[in-house]
Amino acid sequence: QAADVCSRLDSLLRQAGSGLKRTVRLNVYVADSAHAGEVRRVIAERVDSNAPPAVSWVTTSLPAPGALVAMDAIAVAAPKAA
Repeated sequence: QAADVCSRLDSLLRQAGSGLKRTVRLNVYVADSAHAGEVRRVIAERVDSNAPPAVSWVTTSLPAPGALVAMDAIAVAAPKAA
């Protein structure tokens, strides 16, 4: 699920002129802390390793049945041409 969540989040950010590689803040919600290592690995593959985002981790029940991970992000948009 982490890869799917990252792909969807990246797609939404790209529509707004940004992307996961331009993320400055990432909030990660996991249903079980046992999943955090795998989620961390997936995130590391998709963000800028030279300027990784600040990441907060919350272990909590998630509203969607069967959901193991959810994320929200703040990212920098690419500058618009004048």
